[in-house]
Amino acid sequence: NFTEHLNIYSNYSFEIYQCAWSKPFDDDKTIAILKKYGILSNENHCLLFSYHRGDSLDLLFLNLTTEYASKVAQIYDYQSLSQQFNIPGDEFFVIILHEIAYSLFEKLHQAGKIKIPDILFNQDDVRNSRNLASLKLGNPPSIEDEAMNLYMKNGWHGNEQIVEKFREVLNQNPQNLEVLWYLGLSLYDIKNYQEAIDVFQKLIELSKRNENEVMRLDWSLIWIGHIYDVIGNRSKAVQYYKNVLESKHASGPLQMGQFNIGPITAKEWAKKRIEKPFSRIN
Repeated sequence: NFTEHLNIYSNYSFEIYQCAWSKPFDDDKTIAILKKYGILSNENHCLLFSYHRGDSLDLLFLNLTTEYASKVAQIYDYQSLSQQFNIPGDEFFVIILHEIAYSLFEKLHQAGKIKIPDILFNQDDVRNSRNLASLKLGNPPSIEDEAMNLYMKNGWHGNEQIVEKFREVLNQNPQNLEVLWYLGLSLYDIKNYQEAIDVFQKLIELSKRNENEVMRLDWSLIWIGHIYDVIGNRSKAVQYYKNVLESKHASGPLQMGQFNIGPITAKEWAKKRIEKPFSRIN
């Protein structure tokens, strides 16, 4: 029943972390929403409980988590019970892990040792939603975080503003493979096809040097093929698709819902595109 409340933390995570790091932003609509859920004060200060990665509280939480899981692991024969209830043993353990925790919190609350947040008894009072979450702070939000936030909020599609943000990131780190990947896709979105091809070509060269980047290598080849299909150079598109099929390595499935792709492996998709050209959906 708390989907509405908790969605705030995924939909506005970048802005919430900005506030926690005292980095202001001027989006009046977002500010109003965060105030509605009690995350921001009237003075735009973050009201969420936060702590820093590696500090004494973080280490305490890690130790408590380990100790608790260890004790719960000794209570039952999970493999035997998993057969009895027809639930995989690891899933059964996670269920018990949660249920015992809920029971402990209830007993501690009844004994007056901890206070369960009011929001759990009155979910309509959205102003107390901040009591459902806490923030563990690592590094302050970066320009890359800002660029990715804009990209995700735009439905995983690029526009001129997003392209410029990705370029700013690459000015700091020209070999950031993830940002190059999203820049290439964003350039395709705004129909800057030649620059998109150049970016994917750079990705291909960089990915060849890293055996862990075979998926990005394959799909960069495919996206160059897509672009040549879109601009009407079918023979060149097929050449790039064949490069994927002729490679000796295999890469796992990929899904790109914003382009109606997958989940599918690069070789399977390349075979489909040799049979039928790629066409732009928007």
